[in-house]
Amino acid sequence: MHVTSKPYDFVEEHFPFRVRYRSLYAPGRKHMLAVEKYEKTSRIKHEISWVDVEQHQLLRFRHKGKSVGQRLFPVSLQNWLEPGERFEFHKYSRHGFRKGLQDWLSMLQVVRTLSMETGRVYRFPVTDGKHLYHYTVKVQKQHSIEMMDGSRRKAWKLRFDAVEGGAGAGAPSVVCLAGR
Repeated sequence: MHVTSKPYDFVEEHFPFRVRYRSLYAPGRKHMLAVEKYEKTSRIKHEISWVDVEQHQLLRFRHKGKSVGQRLFPVSLQNWLEPGERFEFHKYSRHGFRKGLQDWLSMLQVVRTLSMETGRVYRFPVTDGKHLYHYTVKVQKQHSIEMMDGSRRKAWKLRFDAVEGGAGAGAPSVVCLAGR
């Protein structure tokens, strides 16, 4: 996802911002592989979290790490950096690595592959690299929608509820996924 105010002159003049959120996911792994968060407002916040599959750890990297040389930045993610940009190990994730751990985008990829039946409930541990959320995804209803070519496709109404690290419930969100 790439969000920018660049095309909007008024917003750009008074509130320039840049946001980038990237996710690396492989269906065969059953968990996220890496996630990048980049924000540029009055200052830049840029962090990449990566799953060390062999050690079962979630590592966080930034421009200026705390433990230089303790962990090397993954070669496979070098193309996520700007020319000349260097990332160093910052710290291990405070919530560790759990089986099935996803980021927000990889969770949506997993949901797209699930069997959709009204009333079915799925649960996912989700991280942004820093926080841990427990998502419950409920299939609320099935629809049939007509496409522009006259064909019909199945779509589902889903409810996503999140609880952060065992705290109170977050606001629900609803999305429909059309045909596969």
